[in-house]
Amino acid sequence: MTSKEQHTSWLDRKKCEQLRERWGDYDEFLKTPNILNKVDVLKQLDLITSELNKGDTIIEVGCGAGHFLWALKDKGMNLIAFDYSPHMLDLVYEQFKVRSSQTNLSLMSGSCWEIELPDNYVDFSYQVDVCMHIGGSWESIKEMIRISKKYVMFTGPSFDESLSKMDKKIGRQSWALSVPELENMLNTMKDRNIIKDYRYEKRNRTKTYNHRILIVEI
Repeated sequence: MTSKEQHTSWLDRKKCEQLRERWGDYDEFLKTPNILNKVDVLKQLDLITSELNKGDTIIEVGCGAGHFLWALKDKGMNLIAFDYSPHMLDLVYEQFKVRSSQTNLSLMSGSCWEIELPDNYVDFSYQVDVCMHIGGSWESIKEMIRISKKYVMFTGPSFDESLSKMDKKIGRQSWALSVPELENMLNTMKDRNIIKDYRYEKRNRTKTYNHRILIVEI
């Protein structure tokens, strides 16, 4: 189902550094409202974290070079940078060590489909545009729900209303997610009292993808 080759390509440090350069300076990233179609994601991060408490724990699954984590550095919460690539984690560490007084940052390497944390370990987990490149969206969403106590936020693939298969490759490096299958799984979780509810928030559509932001309340 999943593109392991695309997943493991992030072990190339040069590729990781190129991504950091593409996203640019961390503070400018936060100031520029439409860069990389991210303004709606930052808005939801701010809204969700406003419902959390100081000292709560947040994990970004597939953190890349840490630009979204940078937006959370002054909220007084424990941050976990989680990525498959040790080189990405190095870039996060370098940024936070040099430019931030944030000390509540942990680094963790692993797969988004098998997060080696106990159930209900974090208060909030989120993922931005990771599984749209490697597939396995539902496996990753389930893992985030498992490890979270309050909220999950998931973005990235095209949310396809007509697709019957959970994941479908729709481009050389992109996957689609079936809305009917996703909602069937989430409704089953609601019935079993695993989650309280879920909703979608709007995100600017690109030329190719019907992006949405999935919010799950645990």
